[in-house]
Amino acid sequence: MDKKSFLQAGHTPTLLAAFLYFDLAFMVWVLLGPLGIGIAKDLGLSHAEKGLMVATPVLAGALLRIVMGILVDRLSPKKAAIIGQVVVIAAMAYAWQVGVHSYAEVLILGLFLGVAGASFAAALPLASRWYPAEHQGTAMGIAGAGNSGTALAALFAPGLAAAFGWTNVFGIVLIPLVIVLIAFCFMAKDAPDAPPPKTLAEYMKVLKDKDAWWFMFFYSVTFGGFVGLASSLVIYFNTQYGLDPKMAGFFTAGCVFAGSLVRPIGGNVADRIGGVKSLTVMYIFAAIFLAIVSFGLPEAWMALVVFVCAMLSLGMGNGAVFQLVPQRFKKEIGVMTGLVGMAGGVGGFYLASSLGYSKQLTGSYQVGFLIFAGLAVLLWILIVLFGNGLADRFFKIYLTAPNVQWMHLFAAGTDHPVFAAVRARGRLTNSAGASAIPIAHTVIMHTIELCRNARGFALAQQQHLWAERTSIDVEGRTMGIIGLGNIGTEVARLAQQFGIQVIGMRRHPRGDEPCETWPTSRLHELLPLVDDLVLTAPLTEETRNIIGATELALLRPGAHIVNIGRGELIDEPALVAALHSGHIGAAALDVFATEPLPADNPLWDMPNVIVTPHSAGGTSKLATRRAADMFTHNLGRFVRGEPLINEVT
Repeated sequence: MDKKSFLQAGHTPTLLAAFLYFDLAFMVWVLLGPLGIGIAKDLGLSHAEKGLMVATPVLAGALLRIVMGILVDRLSPKKAAIIGQVVVIAAMAYAWQVGVHSYAEVLILGLFLGVAGASFAAALPLASRWYPAEHQGTAMGIAGAGNSGTALAALFAPGLAAAFGWTNVFGIVLIPLVIVLIAFCFMAKDAPDAPPPKTLAEYMKVLKDKDAWWFMFFYSVTFGGFVGLASSLVIYFNTQYGLDPKMAGFFTAGCVFAGSLVRPIGGNVADRIGGVKSLTVMYIFAAIFLAIVSFGLPEAWMALVVFVCAMLSLGMGNGAVFQLVPQRFKKEIGVMTGLVGMAGGVGGFYLASSLGYSKQLTGSYQVGFLIFAGLAVLLWILIVLFGNGLADRFFKIYLTAPNVQWMHLFAAGTDHPVFAAVRARGRLTNSAGASAIPIAHTVIMHTIELCRNARGFALAQQQHLWAERTSIDVEGRTMGIIGLGNIGTEVARLAQQFGIQVIGMRRHPRGDEPCETWPTSRLHELLPLVDDLVLTAPLTEETRNIIGATELALLRPGAHIVNIGRGELIDEPALVAALHSGHIGAAALDVFATEPLPADNPLWDMPNVIVTPHSAGGTSKLATRRAADMFTHNLGRFVRGEPLINEVT
C-alpha cells in the first residue's frame, strides 16, 4: 500500500487554522501569570494567593476540556472551537471595560479564561481526523505546538502592562483574538469521516479502559509540568532573582518557546520509535532538571538553562503522548482529548498552586519542584516495569536464582528463545489446553463471520445503508487445520457440528483424532481442497513460514485463512499480496510477525481482513480456572516427586 506524504495526506489549511486557534487561546489561558506581578502588587496578594491565581485558569481549563470534548463529538471540532472562542472574547471584553477590582474577581476571570485552555480538546481532533496513523504524531505535534502561545503571553504581556496598565492588556489581546477567529472560520474544515455522535454514557465507557488512565497520568506530568511552569515562571523569576516583570517575561518566554517548538519533534520521534519508548527517556530527563532547579541556583541565567532543558523534555513528552492517543482511541478522539487534556491541566494546577504554597509555608520553592520531579520518576518506573520489559527482568532473575527448579506458564506458547534457557535451568510446564475451548469458539466465530459477510453488514450499518450483501454457506465447506493439538482438536470437533468437512494435519497422526488427519508431508496435496485454512500449530523451525507464496497459490480461489497460532507461520508480505489480488478472499488474524502490529502495516486497512490483538483466548474465567487447576495439580506432583503434566521438553 502506497503511503502519501505528510502534505498529501491531510488538509493543510485546517492544520494551520488549528495551530493559530490553539496558539492564541493558550496565550489567553496563561495570561494571569505574566500579569501576575502587577495584579499581586495592586491587590496585595500573598505567595499562596499568587499561586492559586495563576493555577485557577489551568484547573478550569482542565475541567472544561471534558465539556469541550463532548461538544466536539456532538457538534464538530470547528463549531465547538468557535463557541469557545466567542466566550473567551466576551470575558476579555468585560474585564477590559468593567475592570477587575478584587481577588475574587480575578479568580472568576480565571474561570472564564479556562475556556481558552479547553481549546485543546477542539484543536487537536480538528487536525488529527484528517491524517492517517503514520502521520498522527507529526500532525498532532504541529497542532499542539500552538501551546507556544504561552510564550507569547510571557513575551509581550509584562511589557504591555508596564506601558498601558495590566487591565488594558485584556483589550489589546482582543485584536489578535478576533482576527484569528475570523481566519479560523474560513480556513478550518471538519474532516469528512468523523464518527457519529454517542451518548454521554458511551463517552464515559472509555474510562473502563486502563489505557485511558495511563494516558491521563502520562499527560498530567508532561503537559502539567509544561503549563504549570508557563503559568508560574514570571512570578518565580521575579521573586527568586528579583528580575523586573519584563525581563522575567523574556526568561519565561525562552523556556516556553523551547517546550512548544519541540512538540512536533516529539510526535515525529514517537512515530519512529514508539510513544512509550520515547516517554521513558523524556520523564527521566524532566525529573533530573526539575530536581536540579529545586535547589535554587545562584544565578538567574543558570536557572534559565535548566528550565529550558526541563521544558524540552516535557514538550517532547507532550508530542509522544498524543502520538499514542489517536491511534488507540480513534473513534473516541474527541472525548479522549478532553479527558487526557483535563488530566494535563490538573497536573498544571497542582504544580502552579504547590509552588505558591511551598514558598508560603517553607520560604522556598524546593518542595513543590521535588514532588513533581518525583511524579516523573514514578511514571518512568511504572513504564519500565509494566510497559517496557517486566517479563525480561523476571526471567533474568529466575535464570540467576540458585534454587529454582520448576516454572509453570499460564500460557501455552513456549517458542520464545528465553524458554530454551529456562528448560536448561530447570523444568518447564505450560497450560496447554486451558484456553482451547474459547480459542476454538473464536475460530468458528471468524469462520462464520467471513462466510456470512458480517463485516460488510457492520460497515453498511455505520453508513446507514439498507443494502443486501452477498454471503457464503458455511455448511459443506472444507476446512484444513494445521496443528491438531488441544486447540486444533476442539476446532475440528466444533466445525463438524456446522456441517464443515474437516481435514487435520499433524506431523505424525495417531489415529485417535476427531477428524480425517494427514501428515504434514501432504500439505501441498491438502491445500487445493481447502475453503478455510486454520493455523493452530506452534512455531518451530519446521513450521516457520509453512504457508508462503507457493502454498497460498495452491489454495482454492477465494479461500479464507484464520490464524490464531503464531504470526510467523505465514509469510506476511505474501499473504498481503494474495489478499490484494483477491486469490485469498479474506483473513482473520489474531497473531502477527511483529506485535503490536505496527500502525503502518497494510493489514490494518484492508477491507477483507479482520485484525485482533492476540486475544483469541479472551479473558475466559473458565480458562483461567483450568490453568490454575493445572498448576495446583502439578504442584502436588512436584512435591511428591511424580511426573509433571504438560512438561515442555
